[in-house]
Amino acid sequence: MKTCSITCVVGWAAFWTFGALALTSDPAQTAQLMLASLLAVGGFMLGISSYLKISREVC
Repeated sequence: MKTCSITCVVGWAAFWTFGALALTSDPAQTAQLMLASLLAVGGFMLGISSYLKISREVC
């Protein structure tokens, strides 16, 4: 349970951090924009999957 909670926090932190970088990056630098977007999507998937796993175990 503790590992899943840490994974959830790390996933959401990655989502918000890289999402903000994707939104504030220069549109001319497409490589930086795409990398930040892909990392934000990865963080979202990790955060939501671990959150759902935690919510199923507690209830």
